[in-house]
Amino acid sequence: MSTQVSFTVANAAVKEKAWKRAKSEGITIKALLNFCMNAYAENTLSLGILPSLADTEFTEANKRAWKKARKDLENGVNIVSWEEMKEKYAF
Repeated sequence: MSTQVSFTVANAAVKEKAWKRAKSEGITIKALLNFCMNAYAENTLSLGILPSLADTEFTEANKRAWKKARKDLENGVNIVSWEEMKEKYAF
C-alpha cells in the first residue's frame, strides 16, 4: 500500500538546486525523499547541525587543535564511541 505525502518547499531556489543535483546523479526527487525517509525510519540517517568550516577562522590555536584531534584519531586516543555518547547524553 502506498501513502502520498505532500509538503511545501519554502525556498524555491533550494528545491531547484536539489532537483538539478538529483537529476545530475540520475535519480528523481521522489527517489531521494523515499531514500531519506526509509533511512530515517530505520535509524541509519541522523540529522544535526554542524558548524560550517567556511565560517571558521583558522587561527594558530585552531590549527593546533585540529592537528591534535587528527593525531588522537589516528592513535585511537580521546575517542568516544557512539554507545558511550548515547549513555552519557541520553540519546
